[in-house]
Amino acid sequence: MSANAATGVSITATLSWSAGSNTTSHGVRFGTVNPPPFVVNQTGTTYNPGTLSAGTTYFWRIDEKNSSGTTTGTVWSFTTLPLPGLATAPSPANGATGVAISGTTLS
Repeated sequence: MSANAATGVSITATLSWSAGSNTTSHGVRFGTVNPPPFVVNQTGTTYNPGTLSAGTTYFWRIDEKNSSGTTTGTVWSFTTLPLPGLATAPSPANGATGVAISGTTLS
């Protein structure tokens, strides 16, 4: 995963982070609202949220845990790549009449 506030992130991104010292598990929080909702407690340092929506801002936080308690993480965010725009300037033009039946290139 790219840096905090990254834009143009793939809709198939996997989150990853470096564990805090003395951590035994990680509380993953992820969603489209801030603060992000709790998703899972796990021992690994990657999380695959599945296919994401295009052009959407996501928030995530990792709460580090051990037998002494929990350290609340910082909320990070990223925005996925938007859908492509519409094609424009067709040639021949939309609705054109009298277009040659041979030698015409569509673009």
